[in-house]
Amino acid sequence: MKTHMLKPSYFIAIILLFIGVVNLTSCRKHRDYGSGDVTILGSWNWVKTYGGFAGGEETPASTGKEKTLIFYENGMYARLLFKAIEKSGTYLYGYDSVVHRQFIQFDQEPPQYIDILSSTILDFGSAPVDGISHRYSKIPMQ
Repeated sequence: MKTHMLKPSYFIAIILLFIGVVNLTSCRKHRDYGSGDVTILGSWNWVKTYGGFAGGEETPASTGKEKTLIFYENGMYARLLFKAIEKSGTYLYGYDSVVHRQFIQFDQEPPQYIDILSSTILDFGSAPVDGISHRYSKIPMQ
């Protein structure tokens, strides 16, 4: 009975290929919460929710709702409705190296990809799943 063994070069090649695949398909967590002066940390007022299959748009004027989203440095967030906590939990701000986009993941929900992140605007959504996006404006620090 003959035993087949891998040559050391094949074994190393397989290990390097495995490490490469894992590296390409993994997401990494940002520690700076943005680049330069641009950050998701702080309070954001809801401007509109738009898109989806029907292509509609909701705003504070059309719904009568006042919503605020707050990101804390410790990885916690709070969604406020009329200044009362509607939902809170943990979030992950990261970069998806497969699709090359930043994302926010609330609790264990699917990631919400960021379309715009500036010093005044945060726009993110679940596209292409259902195409719904949310736009917020930064509340200046007082």
